[in-house]
Amino acid sequence: MQVDPIQVDPVQVDPVQPVTRSDHPTVGGVEVLEWLRSSEARSVARGRLRSAGLLSSEDLVDDVLGDATVSVLRRLRGPEPLVLDSAAAYGATVVRNQIRALARGRDRLVEADEAAMVELHEAQEQATALDLDPWFEDDVRVVLEHLGGTATLLSAALALLTFIVHPGSEPAEAPTPRAGSRPDQARCWPALWLAGERSIFPDRRLGDAGDSAALRRRRARRIAQVQAQLERAYARMITTATTSGAHRG
Repeated sequence: MQVDPIQVDPVQVDPVQPVTRSDHPTVGGVEVLEWLRSSEARSVARGRLRSAGLLSSEDLVDDVLGDATVSVLRRLRGPEPLVLDSAAAYGATVVRNQIRALARGRDRLVEADEAAMVELHEAQEQATALDLDPWFEDDVRVVLEHLGGTATLLSAALALLTFIVHPGSEPAEAPTPRAGSRPDQARCWPALWLAGERSIFPDRRLGDAGDSAALRRRRARRIAQVQAQLERAYARMITTATTSGAHRG
């Protein structure tokens, strides 16, 4: 007797779908800024400061988290979006880099190559995204006065803030850069001049011959310092401002 062979239906196997980045939840800059405001961030900063053999006072923790916040704000100005798997991991790395520079006596914000300054409205937009209480020109002035630094640096930063908030208020007799300079750098010329930094500007009577390479380097560093000081004030407003349900750890 002939038996028909058993027919077995082929098993249907769904193709394996490749795992892509979009399959996992990601975070961006706002989440990193939020983490830098957290008690966890303060704890990480304290631990890193102690490990580096530095003081872990609340003021120094504020400074570290403020500089880390400026670094993130600058990164958010870039052409590529900030897409991350973990806000805490990215934030902790930024904090670590700031403390390493601090231990070596370096200022990462001032030494950054041609970093364009974070503008006031950009910092305020990020603060709004974090649902922070609104802050204004006078608030920034108060923070600047408590940041420390030389009297010249404070004076220049306050003048720069005035020129940002009140365009066209620069004194007519103040020196100005050549055409083509970035607006954020050009505003620093009258700010530094008003603060008494007269020796970093070329002698107009000598024309181009009065602006040596050494003088340009000194001026560029002063500009970077006053910009970083104002950015630090913005960052301090973000890291310490209050919001509903938030508290400082």
